Amino acid sequence: MKTQGATPFEYFMVGLFSVMNALMDRPMERVLEDLPISKDMAVALQGGENEFRGVLDLILAYEHGTWNTVTKAARRINVKEGALPECYMRASEKASILV
Repeated sequence: MKTQGATPFEYFMVGLFSVMNALMDRPMERVLEDLPISKDMAVALQGGENEFRGVLDLILAYEHGTWNTVTKAARRINVKEGALPECYMRASEKASILV
């Protein structure tokens, strides 16, 4: 499940691209045809299992407040739940600088 050499930027892009199908009103498969992204990123965006998907699932569960799912997703990728609020806040601050 480990994504080799993944960068913070790639995780950011997975999160950003995760809503592109809704924004473009196209199936994710069609959206991905036009994007120069890694195979691992594409797999995650299409619902496949890898580290990118695990992190994306955790973040979405956290944002939606589905705490049972947060617990399961955190365990799945070996992240301590207690660290999530600060990690989320720091990531949000960094993302606001980028946009």
